[in-house]
Amino acid sequence: MTTSYHKSKSPTREIGGQSFVRIPVKTHCIMPGEDFVEIAYKYCKDIVQPGDVIILCQKALAISQGRIRAIDEVEPRPLAEFLSHQLTDLRYSQGVGSSEFVEVAMQEVGPARVALAGAVQSVTRMLGRSGDFAEVAGKEVGLMRDFDATLPAPHDRYVFLAPDQPQEVVDRLGRRIGVQACVASANDLGQVHVVAHTSGVDKKLVQQQLLDNPLGQGGNLTPIGIIRKVDSQAAMSARR
Repeated sequence: MTTSYHKSKSPTREIGGQSFVRIPVKTHCIMPGEDFVEIAYKYCKDIVQPGDVIILCQKALAISQGRIRAIDEVEPRPLAEFLSHQLTDLRYSQGVGSSEFVEVAMQEVGPARVALAGAVQSVTRMLGRSGDFAEVAGKEVGLMRDFDATLPAPHDRYVFLAPDQPQEVVDRLGRRIGVQACVASANDLGQVHVVAHTSGVDKKLVQQQLLDNPLGQGGNLTPIGIIRKVDSQAAMSARR
């Protein structure tokens, strides 16, 4: 079993006087049609300890479920092209919303809702706010992710749809492996979203643990992580 700490990020984090170690778990390149619960079980069963929380990457879950659209097969209409130049808070890895992303969003929820969301975001952005596009466009769009050049091919050319029944996925994993679990999305910009979690997970604590994106970007092939509470001596050892 392979774990991998990223050199630029400490494996430990101190929150509220408690020490935690974040363990990125390296896997194979996940493909559509694979069962992510069984993947997580395979790679984590010999690592997890009582009290751990397993983190599943939202994009990897979407890939395993086939909830992806190849951008080479998406033909953005003029409205998608226009909106892509107006939006700045959609694109997590590239900084702007791609026209392919906007087109897929319009196919998911309809052009009227996406256009309204774009108009609202254009206004509220001038007030220093962000995130209103996803709020108005709805959960289906809010959980979508744009294509990510850091992912290994062919995943670097996909728009990612919202994962299917993520709550069911984490509940099944929790029963399968006997520890808490969640599906989350994080990036190097400090944006964290916990999509679903088992009943014993402290959502706010997980969000704090993932602020520095300890699992890294997609090219690290670490779509699974483990959060573990440790004593101060173990935390010092993990830093070495």
